Amino acid sequence: MNFRTRVRFPPPPPCRSAARVRNTPPRRRLFRAFPSPALPGSFGLQPRGEVTTLARSVKGAPSSLGERLAEVRGRIAAAAGRSGRDPDAVTLVAVVKTVAPESVAAAIALGALDLGENRVQEAERKIEAVGRVAPDGAPVRWHLVGHLQRNKAGR
Repeated sequence: MNFRTRVRFPPPPPCRSAARVRNTPPRRRLFRAFPSPALPGSFGLQPRGEVTTLARSVKGAPSSLGERLAEVRGRIAAAAGRSGRDPDAVTLVAVVKTVAPESVAAAIALGALDLGENRVQEAERKIEAVGRVAPDGAPVRWHLVGHLQRNKAGR
């Protein structure tokens, strides 16, 4: 008897990633080929309407801090209206981690009076730089975002 005929190994199991790739539907094409009128016989790529993979379109994205703050407040008001809540009952906390104190002061001047920071030392530095009162006299509330270490609890 031949050794090769006696010992048979089972085939290896199929790769999971290959099965996953095989069972996924084909991707939606973002561009459609069409004959170009400028070059007869050639094909160009033309976008098919407003196609994006993002949750919301980035076209016309606001560039300044005031525009972005107004956009977020508008989205909060729309969501509160859909759920039957008062938009004034929702508190917008502007997280200012890794932001310069000058930008924080600009946000306070635009009406962001609830600010969040995740590091106690950074919060102390920013509170010292911008203060706890807005230019119009309204109090600025600071929130800690995330976990507080035991050695920082006394600050």
